[in-house]
Amino acid sequence: GGGLLGSGDCGTQLEKDETTPIRHYHVVEKDDPYVTLPLPKEVGHQKDVLLAPIHYQVAHLHETGRIAELQRSLERKEKSDDLEVDYQAAYFHYQKSAFGGYVPAMLILAKVHSGLNRDFLPHAEVQDLEREIFYLKKAADYGNKGAKYNAGINLINHGQWGEGAKYLHQYLEQNTVTSEDSTTTIEFLGYDEDQKVTGGYEGPTHDFHVLAQLAELYRFGGNGLDANREKAEELYNEAGEGAIAAMQGKLSTKYYDLANKISSMTAEEDEEERQKQKEEEDRLERETETKR
Repeated sequence: GGGLLGSGDCGTQLEKDETTPIRHYHVVEKDDPYVTLPLPKEVGHQKDVLLAPIHYQVAHLHETGRIAELQRSLERKEKSDDLEVDYQAAYFHYQKSAFGGYVPAMLILAKVHSGLNRDFLPHAEVQDLEREIFYLKKAADYGNKGAKYNAGINLINHGQWGEGAKYLHQYLEQNTVTSEDSTTTIEFLGYDEDQKVTGGYEGPTHDFHVLAQLAELYRFGGNGLDANREKAEELYNEAGEGAIAAMQGKLSTKYYDLANKISSMTAEEDEEERQKQKEEEDRLERETETKR
């Protein structure tokens, strides 16, 4: 068993309705290992779908200490100021839920595996980029908008521009359809986008940021994405229009200038200028390091 975290009231609260007095607890964790299940090739098999929301609720009950509290009640024990959480069991059930195709569980696990998590299973040392991207891609394939954007950015940041661009295009396309259209594929799982279950994965406030990111990728190409300067110019112009609509005059000017630059330069001239700019940035970085 684990010991107490901290020496006093850590302020952890169970969710109660407004008529129930709020109780404060010490958190008591188990020190069992976290069992990471093998990733399936596909999620949402028919036999798993109906159980997926149940696994999610069970995970939540373990994570918030409700299971232990219920056990004490059934055994007629006195209420305790110790909150006995079982993060390891919660991790297991979140995985089973995600494998059954339940989007909120996928988003939680993506965050848990990101290494940047502070909200779910906070002490699970299970950082794994491959798993984060796996869950983001699956959530994206189920229609989650924020997952489409974040899957795209993660893939691009790790050298998979072709696949990353595909998800960014899907994100932009979803912004042009109604919420009814975008949630149809996942309603049967009992998942409702109105619940705002994002796991911390949301898209940018304005589409023009995404349009500009895509334009830069197509401008030079690479990492599995063919250069397409005509498309890059078109995307920069769209980004400029979007920035104007959002009252972002400076950004709009920047994007229009980049579109004009692409149309007025050959690919070779543009690449040569990019290399010079990169060399200058590297030189300034070296100077900064030397001064330190």
